Amino acid sequence: FEGCHGAISVFHLGAMMSGQGEADFDRCMAVNLFGTLNLLESARNCGHARPKFVLASAGATLGSGAPTDFISKEDVVSDATRATPHTTYGMTKACAELLLSDYSRKGFIDGRGCRLPTVVVRAGEPNGATTSCFSALVRDPLSGVDAHMPIAPDVPHAVTDYQTAVSALVRMHELPQQEVDDVLGFDRTVFVPNVAVTLRELELALQRVVSPRALASLGKVHYSPDDRLSKIVGSFPTKVDFSRARALGLAECPPIEQMIRTYCDDFAHALAPGVELSPPYSAAAAGGAAAGAAAAPRDKVSVVLVTGGG
Repeated sequence: FEGCHGAISVFHLGAMMSGQGEADFDRCMAVNLFGTLNLLESARNCGHARPKFVLASAGATLGSGAPTDFISKEDVVSDATRATPHTTYGMTKACAELLLSDYSRKGFIDGRGCRLPTVVVRAGEPNGATTSCFSALVRDPLSGVDAHMPIAPDVPHAVTDYQTAVSALVRMHELPQQEVDDVLGFDRTVFVPNVAVTLRELELALQRVVSPRALASLGKVHYSPDDRLSKIVGSFPTKVDFSRARALGLAECPPIEQMIRTYCDDFAHALAPGVELSPPYSAAAAGGAAAGAAAAPRDKVSVVLVTGGG
């Protein structure tokens, strides 16, 4: 943080994902846990009072599906649900949330965390997450490439779009310190609004978004479900209470078809030749999250954005 002037903000998005973390415990600990601790210590000792520290966490902090678990996939979970992760990735994220809260309690930082679900549609190469196929099902066919799904088509899973995820991170950063303290108190992380969707529902939504005469240009979707992976993903809770996120003004998640259309608009260069969309939804239906007042003048701020495998 040397050379930073004015207020300092850190956006910590870097992590090894769930599949990679299970394959390499030591590296996952080094990156996700000790990497986070190093960043927190740097922020603590940056020479500025209580710098903002925005953490990207994950729903993997919770665990369900085993007979001894406190929750099942049918239960409604919330920010108050006890963390019982079933993966090294989820464990490191749960530890990061606790560190964020305690560093905030001590006044070292002003921590704000977003517990993100699977983000669709992610552009570019797939990451190492077990659930990255939820993006691949849309992204790959739109680019003319066949998509191979390792998870059964009828397994529901919580997702949000990248605009909602980014909007949540920015909103959490922009909120006044007192408002965050009043709503979050000692627990500094909230669930980001999401919706539950199956791979089959995503596939059908994609077919509705693409013009009927262009469906032949899409890559095919193939299902070769891995029973173990399907059971793991199927155990994840999909019913979430977003009360604290809503109290802080975080945007709601859009419908699935809008997520797909947004990706097509933003990454038109990634679409295969011949792919065209059906008539768009109305501007009124698409409004909300994208609309906003003109930005007000702001003081000089230094922002540190830390990214990685996530």
